[in-house]
Amino acid sequence: MSEKTLFEIYDDILNSKEVKEEDLRLAVLTYRNLLWFANHDVEELYKSTDKNIFAKNRFENNVMRYKKALNETPRHWLGEDNIPGTKSFEEQQAVCENLWNGFLKWRENKNKEDQGNE
Repeated sequence: MSEKTLFEIYDDILNSKEVKEEDLRLAVLTYRNLLWFANHDVEELYKSTDKNIFAKNRFENNVMRYKKALNETPRHWLGEDNIPGTKSFEEQQAVCENLWNGFLKWRENKNKEDQGNE
């Protein structure tokens, strides 16, 4: 039996690495369990509020999204942009990485400028 954490399994999947079937099975069950608790918490929060239109809408959207996901194939639900290893995903990741690196470079330059103004 593998001793990988849920995050390690998720990270391997995200990076298109091989993952043992048992790890996948247990990860799906764990995420399902976490989702149940999160949905239950959302429902309890909704019930305890004044049930304004925004809270009601968020609660109903949460329930609808969950039901829709249960009745679609994972590939369709996720879309190609959200499936590691697809061209769309890799392109999107590259754009995000470029944006992030650009932000880090800008922040580094801004910090140097701020230090120079002191």
